[in-house]
Amino acid sequence: FKQKTAYEIYQCDWSSDVCSSDLSVSISFADGSAGSPSIRFATDTDTGFYHPATNQIGVSTNGTNIATFSTTGLTVAGTGTFTGGVTGGTF
Repeated sequence: FKQKTAYEIYQCDWSSDVCSSDLSVSISFADGSAGSPSIRFATDTDTGFYHPATNQIGVSTNGTNIATFSTTGLTVAGTGTFTGGVTGGTF
């Protein structure tokens, strides 16, 4: 593989240096935690995405879980501020 940009990974024929973006890639990450998410930012290492349990994606800020996506929907910790309309569900 030859990295083209920060967002594109290309499959290359190194003998001719011809690259193709027709590549299906699977990337695996460590599970991480709210305090140390596996997908995080270089200057804010306790904010990002992690894997709290099977079939779940957690979102953390300041080392604390703020939301979890699962097969049953979205669970949000704390209170929310909405700047648009919210439809459906019960609040």
